[in-house]
Amino acid sequence: TLSTKKLEPKPGDMLRDPQRVFENAAETFQKRKEAEGILDKYQPGDLVQGVVSSIKPFGAFVDLGEITGLLHISQISHERIVGVDQILQEGDQLKALVLQADRNRCRLTLSTKKLEPKPGDMLRDPQRVFENAAETFQKRKEAEGILDKYQPGDLVQGVVSSIKPFGAFVDLGEITGLLHISQISHERIVGVDQILQEGDQLKALVLQADRNRCRLTLSTKKL
Repeated sequence: TLSTKKLEPKPGDMLRDPQRVFENAAETFQKRKEAEGILDKYQPGDLVQGVVSSIKPFGAFVDLGEITGLLHISQISHERIVGVDQILQEGDQLKALVLQADRNRCRLTLSTKKLEPKPGDMLRDPQRVFENAAETFQKRKEAEGILDKYQPGDLVQGVVSSIKPFGAFVDLGEITGLLHISQISHERIVGVDQILQEGDQLKALVLQADRNRCRLTLSTKKL
């Protein structure tokens, strides 16, 4: 099986000027081999820094020096974003986590929402996210190590730290758990605050480790 799209200097060049693709094939091939070698240096979870080189409706391209990264709009923040240009501009300094190496496009896929100290910080104060990236990254690595201690079905105990319409956050000491409203009881619950209050002692079962948000998902209805 053959491919010419991997020899396009720019996506769509085979439609616009196939002769150019033909003439530059050897040069493009060599650049691609070099880029693939650079991609091998990066692992998912690596912290990288670069400069926003262009803004698109679907995300931002980031110049990392030796390779390009794509920060998709869905990976900018935990909160919904209407437009990338409301958060980022060309020339902005950016720190992000590597999600994966896109070998097909010879670039990295990036995430800043995993560096938000609190969900939505990229909307409220992207500079703060940038300045605290290394600290947040270290805390995230430590939290991921803690998550590895827990297995689905483990019984845990903690204190309700906050009540939200969708559930209750539980302080388990070394990690946070979310008890979703749907996991409180087999019966329908109108409001979480009708059942639980901040400061309540709580025992629950671990459903799973949410590695994206670095917390546990919990259930009391199974008790």
